[in-house]
Amino acid sequence: MTRRIGRLFTLGLLTILFGLYQSFHFFPLKISPNWTLVFIITASFFLREREEFLLLPLLGAFILKFRQGFQEETLVFFLIGSLAGF
Repeated sequence: MTRRIGRLFTLGLLTILFGLYQSFHFFPLKISPNWTLVFIITASFFLREREEFLLLPLLGAFILKFRQGFQEETLVFFLIGSLAGF
């Protein structure tokens, strides 16, 4: 149980860091890849429970798309991230 919580905490913290890194655009080129989505898809190989599959995309969507109102991009980001684990 503690390994599962430790793994989920580490992946959640890395999702937050990738989201913040992407939000502040520290890229020297004009191209801005979606590092958070790449990390969530990669992390889905290490997750086992369905709750974990849904938590990381939800956390990433909350950090990247923190705006008022509903955004279609947020829904697409969440669906792609959550379907990567299934």
